[in-house]
Amino acid sequence: MYVLDVGTLRPLGGGEVPTQCLVIERPEGLLAVDAGLSRALLEDPRGLSFERFFIRPPKLPALALVNQIQALGYRPGDLTDIVLTHLHSEHAAGIMDFPSARIHVAKREFDVAHDGSVRSRISYRRNIWAHGPRWELHSGAQTWNGIQGVAAISADVLLVPLPGHTLGHCGIAVRTAPDRWLLHAGDATYSTPTRSTGESVIPPSFPLRQYQHVAASDRAAAVSSRNHLERIAKLDGVDVMCSHKGVAQVPLGASLVSAPAKRYLVEAEQ
Repeated sequence: MYVLDVGTLRPLGGGEVPTQCLVIERPEGLLAVDAGLSRALLEDPRGLSFERFFIRPPKLPALALVNQIQALGYRPGDLTDIVLTHLHSEHAAGIMDFPSARIHVAKREFDVAHDGSVRSRISYRRNIWAHGPRWELHSGAQTWNGIQGVAAISADVLLVPLPGHTLGHCGIAVRTAPDRWLLHAGDATYSTPTRSTGESVIPPSFPLRQYQHVAASDRAAAVSSRNHLERIAKLDGVDVMCSHKGVAQVPLGASLVSAPAKRYLVEAEQ
């Protein structure tokens, strides 16, 4: 398993944050959790329209997922599945570089992004799926650690509803050992809840703290999802990470990584 920064952001208000994705090697091919910005958008961010003035990604095409997996010794075609937390561009635009991959996303998120409303036109860049991705839409009825509506991509990868940031936003739970999971919480939080208290640690002035509230599609649902994360973070069998690293982050190390996830992990640069 690899943790990769697939789109550094320099948001208004200052600071620099990564956009973290997971890449998991499986016998049937690589699986990615989120895809970051595409190579084309990291070369020329004008394809992000007005959004580029807010997230301000630097022109660093080396961060594109397609370039990073090649640097790790894989071919683009080796990545067979991409599981998306949601369809905002810095998480989903990288699907443009993998036209043959299966793109897994919650049906609710897909429907909202395609509903033609003013909010969807503001929130989503439809050019990132103009190539006609191989969508696989998921609605679930399972329960995982008290969260309902969970859909299984496989026995080891779950779509866990964490709505609020977007209406169809999900965390992605990946089994890292028979009795252990890593939950990629996407943008349901911008910090990582600590195991001792379950509370997130992030300075109130941190720019993403403000964005967390302004960008929420449903603020009440967002608060409920963060409460779920704070509760889950206290569990012994679950580690929690988020897309945009704050001052607290799940300690990732060799002890977390074993079959069926993978025998090694490379952390994104601080």
